[in-house]
Amino acid sequence: MATDADLVITGTVVSTTAYGTDTGEGSLVEIAVDLVLQGDAADSVTVFQYGNSEVAPPEEFPLMQPGERYQLYLYQDGDFFRVVGGYLGAEKLE
Repeated sequence: MATDADLVITGTVVSTTAYGTDTGEGSLVEIAVDLVLQGDAADSVTVFQYGNSEVAPPEEFPLMQPGERYQLYLYQDGDFFRVVGGYLGAEKLE
C-alpha cells in the first residue's frame, strides 16, 4: 500500500463536512497530523471519504468521527487526499 501512497500519516479527526463530487457524495474530513511516516504534510490534511449524514458510507469504512485516530495511506487528488484502496488504506487506532 505504501508504494501507492503519496502520504502516510497517523492523525486525529478534527471535523467533517458534507461534500459532493462528480463521482459521488461524501465528506471532507480534516485530520490533525500526529506523525508523518512517508511524504510531506502540513499540520493538517483534508481527506475525501464517501458518505455523509445523508448518504450512507460503504459498510467497510464507516464515517470517520471527530476525536478518532487513524493511520492513513493517502494519495493526492486535487485539493484533498483520498484513501488508497478506497478503505484499505485506513486503519483505526485505539
